[in-house]
Amino acid sequence: MILFPFTGSAYIEYDGQTASGYWEADTYLIIGQIKVPAGETLTIAPGSVLKLAEGAINVDGKLVAAGSEQQPIVFTSVNDDTYGEIIPGSTGSPSPMDWGCIYFLGAEALQGIGEFDYCRIRYGSYDAVLQFHSSESAYVKNSSIEFSKYGGIKIDSCSPVISGNRIHSSGECGLVASGGDTISQTAPIIQDNHFSDNGSLAAWLIRLSLTSYTGNTGTGNGYNGIYVQQGMVESDQTWAGSKTCPFVFDYEVTVNKDARLTISGGTVIKGQQTGGFHVYGTLDVNGSKFNPVVFTSAADDSYGGDTYSDGDTTAPEPGDWSGITFFGKESGQGIGQFDWCRIRYGLANITFDGCNDSWFRNSVCEFSGSTGISIGSSPCAPVIRGSRFEDATIAIFSPGIDLGTLADPGNNTFINNLTAISNGFDYSINAQLNYWGVFTADEIGAMIFYPDTVVYDPWLGANVSSHCLPDDPVTLEMIIRALKILSGIDSEIPCLDLIEDSRLQLDDVILGLKLVSES
Repeated sequence: MILFPFTGSAYIEYDGQTASGYWEADTYLIIGQIKVPAGETLTIAPGSVLKLAEGAINVDGKLVAAGSEQQPIVFTSVNDDTYGEIIPGSTGSPSPMDWGCIYFLGAEALQGIGEFDYCRIRYGSYDAVLQFHSSESAYVKNSSIEFSKYGGIKIDSCSPVISGNRIHSSGECGLVASGGDTISQTAPIIQDNHFSDNGSLAAWLIRLSLTSYTGNTGTGNGYNGIYVQQGMVESDQTWAGSKTCPFVFDYEVTVNKDARLTISGGTVIKGQQTGGFHVYGTLDVNGSKFNPVVFTSAADDSYGGDTYSDGDTTAPEPGDWSGITFFGKESGQGIGQFDWCRIRYGLANITFDGCNDSWFRNSVCEFSGSTGISIGSSPCAPVIRGSRFEDATIAIFSPGIDLGTLADPGNNTFINNLTAISNGFDYSINAQLNYWGVFTADEIGAMIFYPDTVVYDPWLGANVSSHCLPDDPVTLEMIIRALKILSGIDSEIPCLDLIEDSRLQLDDVILGLKLVSES
């Protein structure tokens, strides 16, 4: 998006007045506060420049600011000589909070509607330079929100569309959205925005009905990420997150009964403190070999970048976040379906409690604070295939789980766990054709609590897990090796075998090359 300055004729001054109708393209000086009354509309022409001297615009009715790429509409400081006419007395050195904000109020008989397209809004603030409170409708598209004293955009109990914007250089958060006591009525659409150089969080979502936040990116913020605090997934949706602006859960996020949340490959979700998922519906984790879904600690810079922007000052530790818990029981839901994912540093990475139709396939579960996968008080038998469990006190705690049979080999790998399986119940567990990192029955039995309840013979004598996600994000060296396999230069590289022993496919290499080019 390219924004060009506009130079108009002599400026028009407004001081403490109500405003409505159509403002032609010009430079406007606003002193004090102006108000758009309920039931009325103020439309601003493309190319207009509004300069504010400690003023604010209060909108109880409707404000339409539809610029264009060639003729944006600019809201700025009286001291900003970059756009429009130079106002007498201008210092030529604008500063954050030279003016207040544009405030939309839609409570009761008010509308509080704002429509912004190709605008540049700069050097204001109060809590945020754009504030939407209970607005009937609103959108901000293709615009730049910049140099705010505190926040860029604030949303309270309404659902505007925030799309295709550059939100940068705010003193605190780029965007804050809060549902208060009306979670179900607050579901803003936030997508394809770039958050940069904001002093605190890129975006902070508090008690919202969550939607699909696709295409957002972030660099140079105090905290790079879309922070989610006590959100709720109430309807079927797909999340496709960014590697540079991951989701960061600060408290539990709930997937409601009858809702299905699908998470696409390449999405990174991080947790801190009590952050994690509570799933009463379905969580469908749908990654791929070279583009897995990653769940990890907010302090883990290996995936999703340096979220805390602190270099090596913080490092991830087991138990950094609460993990993912599925609640099935009487509902018959609480379903978890994991394909090609990596989950790490949770307290208990995954807990299934009375869940049916669940699985964990071709994935990695590592560095948990206590248990990798735990089966809760209500037994269930998720299917575990082609996955690796590493560096846990207990890799799997289970009164019932399917880890493989002669007809359907497990092909799972257990490495460096204090206990591979803990099964202190009267349930028999099939765990055949897995690799345990040791090679005799006595050694394997020593890794299993109540080994007589676990059928682990025969076992695999080598690490041949078919998933074998790359230990690090995809690199050019990995792709070169893959190309050698396809050309026949290298005849064998087990880590790149696909499920059911099929060979590496050209599509996997093409996807890998795409990921490398984007990194």
